[in-house]
Amino acid sequence: MGEKSPFFRAWFGDWRVNDQTPVQTVKVAPGLEYKSGKATNEDTGMVMSWSRQFRRESLIHGNDGKRISEVTANIEQIVKRAILLDTVASQPGSKSKMPETAFMHSFYAVVDDGSGPSLYKLFAEEALNSKGE
Repeated sequence: MGEKSPFFRAWFGDWRVNDQTPVQTVKVAPGLEYKSGKATNEDTGMVMSWSRQFRRESLIHGNDGKRISEVTANIEQIVKRAILLDTVASQPGSKSKMPETAFMHSFYAVVDDGSGPSLYKLFAEEALNSKGE
């Protein structure tokens, strides 16, 4: 992640307040079917994956099931275009995170589902997988 890492920002200062990175709106394509998968985030180069649990949690925390269903079906484009804004170190022993979680990243994306642009927050958990990677 280079200059976007929390370590660089702690040493050099948080320059993101003046960041001029262009933000591309994700246009929701209706009728897509939700699938687990992975994609590379264009802002950081991080490869992110998601599973069925992502959609379930989104539906639990969202306030409009139909809209959340359409938006989560477009998760690949959201992951690709989201902008990293913040990273925090994970607290050891948290029951809501995987056991080997190191960081929680907050990404933001502008998403238009046909009713105008909305700002979506995407939490990305950085952890060792079952293969130790």
